[in-house]
Amino acid sequence: DLSVKYSYLFYNNGTYVENEPTVLHNNTRYSLSHFLIQPNPYILVKDMEYVRNVYPKHKVIPEKKIYISRKKTWDRKWPEEHKLEEFLSNKGYEIVLLEDMPWIDQIKLIQESSRIICLYGSALVNCSLCSSETKILSINITKNYKVSSYHDIFDNFNINHHMLSM
Repeated sequence: DLSVKYSYLFYNNGTYVENEPTVLHNNTRYSLSHFLIQPNPYILVKDMEYVRNVYPKHKVIPEKKIYISRKKTWDRKWPEEHKLEEFLSNKGYEIVLLEDMPWIDQIKLIQESSRIICLYGSALVNCSLCSSETKILSINITKNYKVSSYHDIFDNFNINHHMLSM
């Protein structure tokens, strides 16, 4: 039985695409996509420490490489993602959609992967469950979008993460 200690409200800068989920706050419409208030890194690290201790650990499989696709998301889509997926598939990467998997299976997949490539965003929360053996590359396609909390978590757990800004 899990309880919630914190909840985070996400937003963007007031620009949103048609039909995406939004919330009205202080007469401004926000999409549910980015942090409205940056969470305290200390709290996030403690939360991830708890999750890392509660869930089972899985050994890294050296040849297991995944690309976490965002093709089903409604925000921060990259029109060229299909080209990257095709390229990575030809290089032995499995293309995965985390939203199609139960949470426990996501954890197992993430922990077993030796290499993970993803677009910069929420997939990095799951990647915070990796060991230091896993190499993570996130590709930031959104100008000036950086969530420092991800980097705090990776630094705290000695996770090998690099970001490529496009």
